[in-house]
Amino acid sequence: MNLHTLSTQDLQALTARLKRPPNTLEHALAATLYSEHCSYRSSKELLKTFGADLRGSGGVVDLGGGLGAAFKIESHNHPSFLNPYAGAATGLGGVQRDILSLGAKPLACFALLRCPDTGAHYQEALEGFNAYAHHTHTQNLGCESGFSVGFTHNVVVNAFCVGLVPLEHKVQAHAKAGGAFVLLGRAAEGVGVDGACMSSQELNAHSTQSNIPTGDPQTQAKLIDACLEIYTQIGVLGAQDLGAGGLGVACVEMAMRGGVGAVLELDKVPCAKKLEPMEILLNETQERMLLCISPQNLEKVLQTAAKHGLNAHALGTTTIEPIFKALYANQELAHLPLPLTPPPTPLNPKQDLSLTSPLVELTSLPPAKIWLPQIQKHLCIALASSTPSALQEPKEDSKNVCYRAYQQLQDMGAKVLSFSDSINLGAMDQHGAWVLSQMCLGLKETHQELGVPFISGNVSLNNATSGANSIPPTLAIVAVGVI
Repeated sequence: MNLHTLSTQDLQALTARLKRPPNTLEHALAATLYSEHCSYRSSKELLKTFGADLRGSGGVVDLGGGLGAAFKIESHNHPSFLNPYAGAATGLGGVQRDILSLGAKPLACFALLRCPDTGAHYQEALEGFNAYAHHTHTQNLGCESGFSVGFTHNVVVNAFCVGLVPLEHKVQAHAKAGGAFVLLGRAAEGVGVDGACMSSQELNAHSTQSNIPTGDPQTQAKLIDACLEIYTQIGVLGAQDLGAGGLGVACVEMAMRGGVGAVLELDKVPCAKKLEPMEILLNETQERMLLCISPQNLEKVLQTAAKHGLNAHALGTTTIEPIFKALYANQELAHLPLPLTPPPTPLNPKQDLSLTSPLVELTSLPPAKIWLPQIQKHLCIALASSTPSALQEPKEDSKNVCYRAYQQLQDMGAKVLSFSDSINLGAMDQHGAWVLSQMCLGLKETHQELGVPFISGNVSLNNATSGANSIPPTLAIVAVGVI
């Protein structure tokens, strides 16, 4: 729990807004929401410069014929360094649920791994990713692998997933007035309570794998089937997966996007063991989705979940007044006004010419082509990633990465529809801030030159250990198109 700490400035601002000091639960929830992992407070303004959509779990492009493709590349670096198998597996599980929360059925996936060598860490991460893909019946397109001593103290594990959604059943990650919240999936286990804060900070000698959530792909497969049936046969007002920050972050984010408030009854959350209210609110147990539905559809939703062998419980409602309330045994434990977002963190970028990036041995992933009989077209996917020049020439490197992904699809004869980006950087010192700003400038210029939108993406910062040993800057770009 020691990671749930607001900065002095953030605590003062929240206290002034509440006109009282936040209690322990409110403090922990605010610290989680304000974490870099959840808020993108260091990078949000830069991401906006190239049109990155930060409003939900990902983006959807129109493939024609009433069919859309939802896709995203996502990082899971800190957990995968501490527990390679579980981290890589749940990294794929999380991005699958991001796609599912848009109404799409996961279709295909691939991994991007950066490790020091081909030893146990790499093998376990690859095994975890592959096993999760297999048990969730998702076509595995392979893995781009890179090796360098620069990844000895932190690794990069990125998971990509693409899914298909009939555009008439596209789902948004927001709550609406008059809605009821239903939680589907595994019972809460109390793990990963500080996961969002941990993933936002540098690792140290005390970081441990004991609090890294594990995945259950069989439950994930049931969750996918149940949600898709609910979307198409019953309908929802909104949906979001439970990742870092658990139920608290998912509910607050959905409410903020919808411009409403929310009330959660924490004692109605199914738990695998006795948990404290903070653990119930913030734990990162995997394979869970939060749905916002019309109350008259509650019984149908619960019956559909039961048919698929899933836990499903109604545990709250939206409110017109934009306030988040958490209750336990009818006692109010949290009362926070919405929106609850932190101010941007100012960066102080400055290039350090003395730094060098170690060479990376790279095994590339060839572009993929998947036939879609529904629209008589091929879905085309290409991946490109950074070279060692990203450390000193991040703007040009990021442009080159985008153009390489773009050109791969062009060479196939495909029309490029959109990009998804994953930015993975080390310590946010002056040079790290400079790399981030220059990398985003390169993406902005590419967007202006090619006119291809970035509909989804991810930023992972502070991939370093004890103030040193930063990873080499790693940008992954996925281009998606049709032919």
